[in-house]
Amino acid sequence: MKIKKILAGLLASAFALSATVLSASAAEKELTAYAIFGMGEGWESQYWGPGNEDNTFEDTEVKTTKIKEDGMHDVVLDLKLEGFNEADFDKVWVIKAAFEGLKEGDNVTVALKKVMLDDKELNITIPSDFGDTGKAELTYETLEENKEYNVYNEWAAKLIELPSGDEWRNASKLTMTFEVKGLSDTDNNGGAATTDDETTNPTTGIPASSAGMVTLIAATLAAGTLFKKK
Repeated sequence: MKIKKILAGLLASAFALSATVLSASAAEKELTAYAIFGMGEGWESQYWGPGNEDNTFEDTEVKTTKIKEDGMHDVVLDLKLEGFNEADFDKVWVIKAAFEGLKEGDNVTVALKKVMLDDKELNITIPSDFGDTGKAELTYETLEENKEYNVYNEWAAKLIELPSGDEWRNASKLTMTFEVKGLSDTDNNGGAATTDDETTNPTTGIPASSAGMVTLIAATLAAGTLFKKK
């Protein structure tokens, strides 16, 4: 009886361990995205992220986008903010999108797909040396300072053809649409991603090593029961 109780305890522990491993392997990442920008002859209108001493906008004024799953996501720059009342839109220096939450080793890519000034779609051209990859998809390693995606930078990538100052002044928002991949950390079959030394049981969804442990303990427990009956 004592042996049976011990084996039953081990079986329960193995199931708990399997659930923990499965939950961890299927855990999703989350990004926070927002527009950063600088414009005006003397940089009268600028925002570089929370807490930056050069900001001319409050952190609460700039819209943020929470990205929890793969797909298309909009990062919006609200051009009707009070700080844009006297903006010099004839001198647009920098427009970027910041993506916070990426860390080294993440298998996440971010790609610019569309830029709209209200209902006008702007032309996008990705240069051959963009992000040192020649591709539109950027990762943790290739995003500037590990989080910023240059959409227009007077001293770096100029991916969009800038509208005229009047078009900026008459618009209500600039919308940058990005495709994000890799947040759900899934393989091509839609299953939870595993490390190189771990596989997942396609029937139970339990990592093979844990499932094997469960099977072994269950078999031992059953054998102990049969032995007792005999």
